[in-house]
Amino acid sequence: MIGVISDTHGLLRPEAVKALEGVETIIHAGDVGDPKILDRLREIAPVFAVRGNVDRGEWAQQLPLTEVVQVREVSLYVLHDLNELDLVPAAAGFSAVISGHSHQPKIERRNGVLYLCYALREKGVIGTNSAESQQVQQKTQFLPSKLLLHSAVAAATTSPPDLMSILAQAV
Repeated sequence: MIGVISDTHGLLRPEAVKALEGVETIIHAGDVGDPKILDRLREIAPVFAVRGNVDRGEWAQQLPLTEVVQVREVSLYVLHDLNELDLVPAAAGFSAVISGHSHQPKIERRNGVLYLCYALREKGVIGTNSAESQQVQQKTQFLPSKLLLHSAVAAATTSPPDLMSILAQAV
């Protein structure tokens, strides 16, 4: 099973850690915000991470802007901002493109390729402990499936099927 997280902006909530328990691999689609986030995620499972626009400093320079992740027979292309996609995923043989940045959760299929972007539903409530972010956290729930696409505070409120099932349909 794969866990996907993005836009943590330096804050990894306990609910996110719990939701990611038991996954085989974690993909962080950028805007990590603090290298300690990746250290904590590595305690759960191996991590593939890309650099987002808020990732600055020497530690962040070590993160690639894009990553190709091979999971069994499925090839995934990971980047932070989908607007910076500079290849044709179907022509390149990718089954899925995973991104963050937009803070708009989305799952769609285009030209046989699955595009996955999960983040906050409410823009502007990222990586803070404000009363507003706590309200957002109380209003939303984390995905119960092992397709775990999460932002710093909350995940989409719908429950998509397991990632491998989705990708099998996309291939």
